[in-house]
Amino acid sequence: MSIEITGLETIQKSLNTLSQSLGKTEMKSTMTTIGNMITNTIEESFEREQSPWGEKWRELDPKTKKQKQRKGKSNLILRSSGDLADEWQVTASSESVEVSSNAKSEKEFAYGAVHQWGSKKVAARKFLPISESGELEPKLQKQIEGYLDSKIEQAIK
Repeated sequence: MSIEITGLETIQKSLNTLSQSLGKTEMKSTMTTIGNMITNTIEESFEREQSPWGEKWRELDPKTKKQKQRKGKSNLILRSSGDLADEWQVTASSESVEVSSNAKSEKEFAYGAVHQWGSKKVAARKFLPISESGELEPKLQKQIEGYLDSKIEQAIK
């Protein structure tokens, strides 16, 4: 599943400015750093068991808790194998960055989207720093903008 993020005009403008000053290798490194910032935000959601906006995740259903206990799995929310929480990849080029996970259930079901957006049977427990309308979480957006501002300042010195 691919999600397009909107409202990044300031970031895009900064990236365009920066790309005029840096070579492809430095731009790829910059994009990798942005991907790592996104990954850190995702990992913090799992550590805190809350969305990037600070909303606590819904508690596990008692039946789910018993089932996890019986199978010797973690009692933490959205933690079974740890793949969804811990297996994020950053793929960057000089022009783009992608943060992805290939986490699947034992039955090969890609369950990340179901947990992010919810379904009829599964409560949404948001971990991606993206709103329903495709906007980046504001703190992360400001962090990326600040990082790019500092990179531009370095590039023009």
